[in-house]
Amino acid sequence: MSDLKRQLDRAYEKKVVDTVDTRFRKVVLSVFGSVIRATPVDTGRARGNWQTTLDAPAREQVEGTTPRVGEADAVAAAAKMGKVAFVSNNVPYIGRLNEGSSKQAPAGFVEKAAQAGAAVR
Repeated sequence: MSDLKRQLDRAYEKKVVDTVDTRFRKVVLSVFGSVIRATPVDTGRARGNWQTTLDAPAREQVEGTTPRVGEADAVAAAAKMGKVAFVSNNVPYIGRLNEGSSKQAPAGFVEKAAQAGAAVR
């Protein structure tokens, strides 16, 4: 293979990978932001328990009511092709909230946030 062809192949691959990685980062932040905005608030505990991780979902509940935007930013910065990002919430009643138990949010707000994130360009 000629040196020029190898250089062109590497440049093309880098551009594709960079484009995919950038979109992945945008999707992670979009889903995280959308699901936080859509989460009904009584005490704020459910909203504050959204966690963004790479490679495995969060398994613990976290204390506090403040969304973990810094964590989401760090995960998005590390997100790249071949990784799997998770947006998790481990409060025991998140499923009921997503089923529509609160008048503040329609049923399926989590799925709607994921769909909005998937539509990010």
